[in-house]
Amino acid sequence: MRFCALGLAVLFAVGVASCSHENEEPEPIINPDTPATPGGGGGTPPTGDTEAAKRYTAVDMGLSVKWADRNLDASSPEDWGAYYAWGEINAKSYYSLSNYIWYQDGEYTAPGGESNIQGTANDAVRMKLGGTWRMPVKNEIDALVRQCSWTWTRRNGADGYLVTAPNGNSIFLPAAGYRDGTETVGRGQVGAYWSSTRYSGKKSQANNLYFSFESRRMDVADRYIGLVVRPVKE
Repeated sequence: MRFCALGLAVLFAVGVASCSHENEEPEPIINPDTPATPGGGGGTPPTGDTEAAKRYTAVDMGLSVKWADRNLDASSPEDWGAYYAWGEINAKSYYSLSNYIWYQDGEYTAPGGESNIQGTANDAVRMKLGGTWRMPVKNEIDALVRQCSWTWTRRNGADGYLVTAPNGNSIFLPAAGYRDGTETVGRGQVGAYWSSTRYSGKKSQANNLYFSFESRRMDVADRYIGLVVRPVKE
């Protein structure tokens, strides 16, 4: 099982969305596939903001944390950014159990024995941006889903959601799809964003935000799958 409830939802969303855009221009490739690199993990998180962090704006959505204006490794708010396996700090071109660093001898292991990797050396956001930037926990994503207004839209050729907070501030979440093996699934039709929280019901999975043009919710996915990440800042 790769996603808990997404398999049929992805197929349905891709089919419907393809019909709804059949007369439009093809989607531009905003972010090309990254070259194969080891997943990585470990090391010491930077204590201050890194040079890379200067590209990001922390948007006050009136919630417990501020949300970045773009995905991790994205060049703009509409860019998909890079895809990460849960608990790895480098993007790859191939996502499978065979190269997932937290799968050994037929068993999933927990990064540092942790059920929540926020702010640790296994948090890709903290390792790349430093300071108080980190991956969002499950409850922070859930608050974004429940307390904000979500409008499916297209910005600069990218489909996704404009998420507007009660205070009027907003962020754009592109429908980046996800990576499995060498394939990118559902790009332009679905979005899947990691949280830092491992799923308590099954150690092979972690919690994530999932959305299509007709719904958005918290879900779980197999940890080796490549999902995008939206940084938050305390």
